[in-house]
Amino acid sequence: MRGRNAGTDLLGLSFGSVLLLALTACESGPTRPTEFQARPVRKGESYLVSAKGDPIGRVIEWVIVDVEHDIRRWQVETLGGQWVGYADQWGNFYRYELFEEREVWLGLYSMNDGLAALFEREGVTWAPETEGTAAPR
Repeated sequence: MRGRNAGTDLLGLSFGSVLLLALTACESGPTRPTEFQARPVRKGESYLVSAKGDPIGRVIEWVIVDVEHDIRRWQVETLGGQWVGYADQWGNFYRYELFEEREVWLGLYSMNDGLAALFEREGVTWAPETEGTAAPR
């Protein structure tokens, strides 16, 4: 008799363990990141910026991968790699200023107009960089 109860108790313990594992597995899924938690960032395309046909800089797209939607930002730099400013996906343009604690908001622009404001040049265009059009770094 004693052997039977030991087997039944062991079977009950195994079933209870499996049930507990199943319940905790259902409750613990991928957690949603908090507002300030780091998110993965990937580099997008690079664009060559020209003013009246002369290359003056480049734009690099950065994508912050978020659960709800990706967030895009375009870093603007000179051909030498110095940061000029950036644009966000809503059309806000910001310029980095020496010895300033924060960047300076220039306004809401289309990409061409915002790049013209950042570089303080007229006739600014931008196009995807390809091997044939890439300016030297």
